[in-house]
Amino acid sequence: MENLINWLLNYAFDHGIGYVLTDELPSSIPHTASAKHRMILINKHYGNPQEMPFAIAHEIGHVMDGDLGIRYYCSAIIHDKAEYRANVFGIQLIQQYCDHEDIHISNAVKFCEVFGVPSRLDYIVALNLSKS
Repeated sequence: MENLINWLLNYAFDHGIGYVLTDELPSSIPHTASAKHRMILINKHYGNPQEMPFAIAHEIGHVMDGDLGIRYYCSAIIHDKAEYRANVFGIQLIQQYCDHEDIHISNAVKFCEVFGVPSRLDYIVALNLSKS
C-alpha cells in the first residue's frame, strides 16, 4: 500500500499537483481537491484507511479534470458527473500503477480489495479491466 501511495504522490508532483497529507484534522473533514490551486488535501483520519490510495487517486482525478470549486471524495450526489469522472480516473491511475509494477489482477472484487477501491465501484473496475 505504501508503494502505491508513494507512486501516486510522485504522479501528482510530476503533473504539478501539490498535496497535503495530514493527521491533524478531525475525522469529519473529508479529502478535498482544488483544480484552481492544483492542490489536494488528504485527511488521514477521514474514512476507511484502506481506501487512502484510491482517495488520493480520486482527488488527483478532480484536479486533472479541471473540476471547478472544491469537491469532496464522499459526495452524497452519487450521480454527479464530476464524481464519476474522478472515480474512473482514480481507478485508471491505479491500473497504470499495476502496469508499471507488472501487477496483474483480472478480478474486479480482488482489485478493489487489494488497492482500497470502495466495493461500490467494482462495476467501474470491471468495465476498465475488460478493456485492458
